[in-house]
Amino acid sequence: MGERKSIGMSSTEATAFLGGRLVGGGGADSLLVEGDRVVAMGSRSRILRSSPVGAARIELGGRCLLPGLIDAHVHLRESVLAASGIDLRGVRRSTEIEDRLLRYAELHPSGPLVGSGWDDTLLAPGERPDRELLDRAVPDRPVLLDRICGHVTVLNSLALEAAGVDRGTRSAAGGRIGRTRAGDPDGLLYDREVGRTNGLRRAALRSRPEATRRLLDAWSARGLTTVGAMYVDRAEYAHLADLGRRRPWPLAIRAYLRLDPGTPPPLPPPANELRAVGFKAILDGSLGVRTAWLERPYADAPGARGYGLWSEAALREALEPAARGGRAIALHAIGDRALGQALRVLESLGWPAPSRIEHASVSPAALLPRIVRSGATVVIQPGFRTSDRWLVDRLGRRRSGWTHAYGRLAAAGVPLAGSSDSPVEPADPWAGMRAATVRRGSGPDPRRLTPTQALRAYTAGGSRALADPTLGRLGIGAAADLLLLAETGPWDGIRRGTGSVRGVWKSGRRVLPPATRSRAEVDN
Repeated sequence: MGERKSIGMSSTEATAFLGGRLVGGGGADSLLVEGDRVVAMGSRSRILRSSPVGAARIELGGRCLLPGLIDAHVHLRESVLAASGIDLRGVRRSTEIEDRLLRYAELHPSGPLVGSGWDDTLLAPGERPDRELLDRAVPDRPVLLDRICGHVTVLNSLALEAAGVDRGTRSAAGGRIGRTRAGDPDGLLYDREVGRTNGLRRAALRSRPEATRRLLDAWSARGLTTVGAMYVDRAEYAHLADLGRRRPWPLAIRAYLRLDPGTPPPLPPPANELRAVGFKAILDGSLGVRTAWLERPYADAPGARGYGLWSEAALREALEPAARGGRAIALHAIGDRALGQALRVLESLGWPAPSRIEHASVSPAALLPRIVRSGATVVIQPGFRTSDRWLVDRLGRRRSGWTHAYGRLAAAGVPLAGSSDSPVEPADPWAGMRAATVRRGSGPDPRRLTPTQALRAYTAGGSRALADPTLGRLGIGAAADLLLLAETGPWDGIRRGTGSVRGVWKSGRRVLPPATRSRAEVDN
């Protein structure tokens, strides 16, 4: 615990937080913030003596004060479009997709129509949205609807034309253009081919200038003070920088730019709370559509193993300048074969730090020592434990036991960071912690984290994943990112969720005063 001498002069940027339960505070019950940093911690009397004249005082009344929470992996553009677009979660009939599309089109009479959340595993066997269905509903405007995993999208004819896809278009390596029996595009684009839709997405995002701020305000109300925005292209970064210059964001955005083949260009400059920290490469697809890259075939599709999106040589060549320059590296690897490729490439680069592996969903025991040796943070999505309800059918019982095995990873010494992969799962850290800690079955559960491990994943683990040691902790020199709960302990917060949040400070600036936020704004 530290004590700071009073400087004896007025300070409008100093705030003393007094008489609370400081999680990770080393026995301190009070702290002092000046500007955007914690400058002192200790007993109430020590902090009062250390406080400048005129410092604001916040009486915590024994309530819990946490470091601000971190979601280390979101897709910001897609999350904004999902929150402001057509919600297709839970639909069970293709006609319901058509109905929701028509209703949304009536309420939004101009511009591209973008939606997300459809899941073919909920539809009748063999049923899925395609170009014909979308053309029937809306023939005169571009339509783009993402599958829940984000690795498949379906377009109508006008959107296919805008994306440059016709009968003669060849699929890129690491992607696929769906075809009818006659050879025409059926509207479905897989994995790398989804990138053809970026122009439509940029147009839709520009048409909704307030949607980004509304979404970040909602995330802030859940106690998030930093998010890792993944696979950001330079146009999206410029858009976020422009919006952030007009008015500060309620939380910090740490961006990982999309890695393309060849030498990566320099990172763009920071803009207020937005900062680019490194590059992300996607090595395979998703388990939901059987494009995650496996060593052995899928249990329910014996002819399919998924596929890789990069050759090992091309990936190493693209990452080498980033590794040499100390830039952060993030590698999406869901299948065990993709995970093996990620580890081989990191080893060939000398285990560069800071590195992170996104998902590592299928992580057999044989790979655990190499994951530990890599030093990489594994960024997990606890919500997948409950939403991947088809896992045993997809992988078989033995292999599904290796999947989302967060407790086993933690026991092996792998550093974990918590995330939602929003919009795949809602960016709700409390829901993530509950999903991480729920026990399955009566015996030992290798997928389960303890509450302490789960909280660490969304604080210090997120700090490690984002290569910023000032985040995710309470201590002298730490960022003044603070979260006040209604309760005296964080475990009550995990059980209750967002309703526990009573105050949020980002870089010393209060962004969630309860007096100015309605219950609806906090809970949504």
